[in-house]
Amino acid sequence: MAQNFINGAIPDGRSGILRIAQDGLPVKDSNGNAGIIGKDYPLNLYCAYGIHNGFGLAFDPVSGHLWDTETGHNEYNDEINSVMPGFNSGFGVIQGMSKFFPNVPLDLVSFNGSGKYADPEFTWMQKAVPTGLKFLASDKIGSKYKNELFVGTFNAGKIYHFNLTADRTQLLLPQSLQSKILLTLNSTGSDQIEFGQNFGGISGISVGPDGYLYVIGVTNGAIYKISSR
Repeated sequence: MAQNFINGAIPDGRSGILRIAQDGLPVKDSNGNAGIIGKDYPLNLYCAYGIHNGFGLAFDPVSGHLWDTETGHNEYNDEINSVMPGFNSGFGVIQGMSKFFPNVPLDLVSFNGSGKYADPEFTWMQKAVPTGLKFLASDKIGSKYKNELFVGTFNAGKIYHFNLTADRTQLLLPQSLQSKILLTLNSTGSDQIEFGQNFGGISGISVGPDGYLYVIGVTNGAIYKISSR
């Protein structure tokens, strides 16, 4: 069911983003209740479900909201998602934008209305394989990049960067990418969101204690430090 199979098995912890307290138990709200989409274990651990090949996970330092990256099941529709509590990413039924799957949204599992599907905030139609993502809560590489979102890609070997809207709920995209879809890695608008390239297959991005961005280029066998000149 966590993969949107209505008659599927009860969720067992897979295909989701889970949250737990330090004692390993479900997180409780201010009223002492646990569970966003269900009260029984392990459903009460799920923050989000319908997740496919989730690699990157990061909290926005300004809003506290959670974001993730997911790679598509086929050779297209890699995603960046804003993950609100109860988020259903659609795996098993929808990948990429729901407008390409007009007949299936009613097939999504909602756990009695507790789960909510939302379209990705950005998709790559050509396989980029987004992996690590990180908000740079630092001005070490320039104030214009502070609190922007950086996403590394494995197939493309590129780093993309995105600013967010004022309410921090969506990516602030150029006019040519208002559809939230990049058709190919070199389509119009790609140069406006590319930060760097030729890193090899990127598996992770992190911010060091020094405030600089660090990138793991697996196929190049290197760790890169991004700094301003």
